[in-house]
Amino acid sequence: MDKQTILKVAEIARLKLAEEELSRFEKEFERIFDYFSDLKKLDLQEEFGYATDNKNVFRDDRAKAKNSEEILKNVPRIDKRYLKVPKGMQ
Repeated sequence: MDKQTILKVAEIARLKLAEEELSRFEKEFERIFDYFSDLKKLDLQEEFGYATDNKNVFRDDRAKAKNSEEILKNVPRIDKRYLKVPKGMQ
């Protein structure tokens, strides 16, 4: 990445960079792009092994029907059958 491009990115991000920072970022971006270039060379088509035999450790995300009394018994403040909460705005 050249200095012009770095200056454009800095302008978009509203950053002011000194000359020594430009040189440093130029080197850092070059290392980052080299790393991505190395990653592109990897063959990611093969399946990777896992540390455990678990395939999916997540449970199904299903709503469980509950009656309102069961829900309201866990609420700290209730007025009739409504939840009482602090005002969000004055």
